[in-house]
This record gives sequence, structure tokens and C-alpha cells, in this order.
Amino acid sequence: MFNKYMEPLFMHYLKDRASAVREIGTAKLKTLVEIFKTDWAMQTIIPKLNEVLKQETGYLFKIAALYSYQVFNFFQFSMILLKFSQFFHL
Repeated sequence: MFNKYMEPLFMHYLKDRASAVREIGTAKLKTLVEIFKTDWAMQTIIPKLNEVLKQETGYLFKIAALYSYQVFNFFQFSMILLKFSQFFHL
């Protein structure tokens, strides 16, 4: 369902001319990854971000894609730390 309706909307956020809209799209990525998990993001969103970096000529869209990578990596790192702390009872 996401791939049909929400993915185009999310990618539209990242390619919008207004910086505030691109920031909102990037911030929403964290929520999407929390709901659909990192495996989903690796299979659907990351390839789309790769396409943006390869095909877009505007640097603003590329920066939005890089910020999305940053959000995704931060979320992934947070989940690793959470699992680590549970493992060692920290």
C-alpha cells in the first residue's frame, strides 16, 4: 500500500522546491522507518534515494537525499544501541 500511494508522495516531498517541505519529508522518514522497519527502507527508500543522487541535476534535491540518509543511519544506529544496552542490561 505504501509503495502505491505514499512512496510517490514522500519522494515529492524530497524534490519540492521549498526547503521547508524537503525538511518535512526528511523528518517523516524517521517515522516511516519506525513503522515499516529498516528492512523495508533498505528495499524501497534507499534505492530511490540512490536514484535521486544519480539522476537529479539540482544540488538541493541531492542534499535532501543526503539528509534522508543521515536520518536513516541515525535511526539505525539508535536501534543498534538500544539492542546493545538490552543485551548488557545497561
